[in-house]
Amino acid sequence: MKDKNYIQYVEHGRLEANKQNVQYWYQRWSKAYQSKNNYKSTKTHSVYGPWQPSNWLVSGDEILSTKGLSWWYGVHWKAGRTGQHMKNDEVTRESIRQTIAGKLGCSTDCIILDPQINARGNTPTNHTGIGDARMFSSYNIGYQYRTLEVKTETYFDQAKYDADVKYCQGQYDYYNEALNKGEQAKKHYETLVAKQKQEELIAKQKQEALLKQQKEEKAIIDNIKSIDVKERALLLSKVFSKTDVNSKFTVNEIKKTCNGGGGFDAGYLCYLAILEGNDSLFDLSLQHIAGGSFISHIYTVNEKTLLQHIINSNNQSFLQKALSKCNDTDISTVSICSLEQNDIQTLNKLIEFQPELFQKKYSGFTILQQVLNKGVVNIPLIEQIITLDNDLSNVLAANGESTFKIAVKIFKNTSPETIKLISNHIDIKNELEQLPDIELGLKEKILEKSDIDVLIRLLAGEEISLEQYMLENLELAEENVDVQIDDLLFENANDLDKGIGNVQYKLNEMGEYIPFYDDNI
Repeated sequence: MKDKNYIQYVEHGRLEANKQNVQYWYQRWSKAYQSKNNYKSTKTHSVYGPWQPSNWLVSGDEILSTKGLSWWYGVHWKAGRTGQHMKNDEVTRESIRQTIAGKLGCSTDCIILDPQINARGNTPTNHTGIGDARMFSSYNIGYQYRTLEVKTETYFDQAKYDADVKYCQGQYDYYNEALNKGEQAKKHYETLVAKQKQEELIAKQKQEALLKQQKEEKAIIDNIKSIDVKERALLLSKVFSKTDVNSKFTVNEIKKTCNGGGGFDAGYLCYLAILEGNDSLFDLSLQHIAGGSFISHIYTVNEKTLLQHIINSNNQSFLQKALSKCNDTDISTVSICSLEQNDIQTLNKLIEFQPELFQKKYSGFTILQQVLNKGVVNIPLIEQIITLDNDLSNVLAANGESTFKIAVKIFKNTSPETIKLISNHIDIKNELEQLPDIELGLKEKILEKSDIDVLIRLLAGEEISLEQYMLENLELAEENVDVQIDDLLFENANDLDKGIGNVQYKLNEMGEYIPFYDDNI
């Protein structure tokens, strides 16, 4: 490791000898340089001395008594308390420079302030007596100063002086070069030694780090094996976005468990990704959703499906990804959950995705019919469903029953309001088809009068004949009789000789009053 320069210039005490020679010839050179003072052909002139750094420690009281607040600017520390910091503007700097020059008894040409005045002073602070302003006990102002001197120039033997200085300079340069080579050789040698030691140390540290990492990885694996699938999902969400070695290892090991049969709770991981808005974590959860269907396992958190959580998070990217994995069963499941929870936001979004949502039948019934079948009075919910799909009430169930008939059967004696709400959106003619066994004439009367009340009674199972209906509506019956008599007077003119007085009327099966003649009258 030792090169020739190290052996030549370092070993055998040569490095130390060169140091002494450099110092000696420097002193000789300095003495020769200074010998020019022995040549006394003189002349005088004014010269400035070298700049010397200094510092003025001035008390806050002195500044306040002589300059007031003009050298300071207020800094708000907290309520009712303002500290006074030193300014650094040109006006203030010039004032300070003049003040220092006056104290030193010199011209301002001999004073240069430091580029930046330390704004903050030295504690403790004291009240200035002006408002809430407080001043520091003292302030440090750095500056440089120089003296103005009258110099006497001495003339000397220039040739002798130059020769002496040149010789000293040559000797100094020779030994200084040797010293530099020796120091460089020593430094190089020491660098090699240090490098070797560093490499040994690094190798040792790497080995220790490897053992430590192996120990930490084993602990991570043991921990993953000891916790359930939901806890693994939670752990995965915490470390997924971290970049440290242990976090990356944890992520990979949890993923491996899926291939090994252990896995993690993909549904819960999806929920956590929704909360965090983490795209990568969300995509990972979708890869492991059971069966390739988003809701096939009906996964819920806080009684809401994953799709509900996504919709309520307003994350459009997540929603598009989720909907692409949803089948009809998923949509119906979420719709029913949303209806039960009055989750209108989810329903609106599902309709955007599937406009025919409320027209479809799930287990033989539309969503509205399912709500009615529950037998729970929920007017706002029914109104919302009808608002979302105004034609929904005209869709028949799989058993052929209309929505209105279902409502009547369930709510006739409990919620007239529900029946009334549904009735506002029905087609009476279509509803009469639910009553194939009633008389044709009665159907026509109900249709003619839009008699919802009688329709409700019939759908509820009450038996009503045409004759009973007419008797219950005497006003209607009388009106019809008058009309038919007038018609008869014009249509049966050949019977006028028989006189009106012997005309009787009877109700036929079509609900019409027809005349017959009774000769006994």
